[in-house]
Formats: sequence, C-alpha cells, structure tokens
Amino acid sequence: MKNYYEEKFDLLFAKYGKEIALKKIVEDLLYKSSQPKINDFKNKFDMFWQSKFINLITTYEFKQENYILALSQYIRYVITNEEVCIKFLHLDIESFILAIRASGIILDPQHISWNILKAINYKHESLDFFHKSFFTQFQIINSSN
Repeated sequence: MKNYYEEKFDLLFAKYGKEIALKKIVEDLLYKSSQPKINDFKNKFDMFWQSKFINLITTYEFKQENYILALSQYIRYVITNEEVCIKFLHLDIESFILAIRASGIILDPQHISWNILKAINYKHESLDFFHKSFFTQFQIINSSN
C-alpha cells in the first residue's frame, strides 16, 4: 500500500514528468499546511524519506535548498532509517552536512539522531563527514561559553 507522498508523486509524475514531480513533492512536504495520515510513520518527514521515489533523487535535486531543508527536518525529528542517510551521504556529502547543520542538532549533543549518525560514521569511516560536523558543533558550544 502506498503512502500519501508515493500516491501524490505518482500523480505528479504522470502529469509533469520526473524532474517537476520531484520539485513539487518536496514543496508539498515543506509548505503544505495539512498533515497527511501518518499510519505507521513517526511524522510526515519519516513518511516522505521512506517513500520509494526517493531513489529517483539525483545529486542535482539533493543540492537544492528544499531537499536539504527536508532532510534537515527528518534529522531533527529523529532519523528512523539509517539507510536513507547513507544513501544521501554517498550522493552528496556537502549537502548532507548542510542538512545536519540546518537540523539544529549541532546545538544538542544529546539529540538521539547523533547516535544514528555516529553509527553511520563508524560503518563508513573513510567518508570523514563527522569530523566536519563535530568540528562545527565544538565551535558553536565553545563560542557560547
């Protein structure tokens, strides 16, 4: 059974094609005030990032501000699927780091998403994305003291 975003994406894809559908679906997520029926998902960001169409997102789309913002909200509200993060970390590390920074969790070293990000970093040490994120967190915490 398809979730709200998968059904909406299919309609957009049929009407506009892939590129426009990917643009409009993330706008729907971020700027539509009504909340879709959640069912087994934690929130609408969880539902969105676990939709099948995210496999169609390319580096070009992921570098767009709306996709970075959408991923930042997913991180802020708690990552539920580590594979989503791994996919986008590999797709574009800089956009992934921007999403972490925009999420606001940098200011909260106890945020539960850090545990998932640490596990990802442990499995993918060669990517060294955490060094940049932790360095930023360290700078922010020290500048507030």
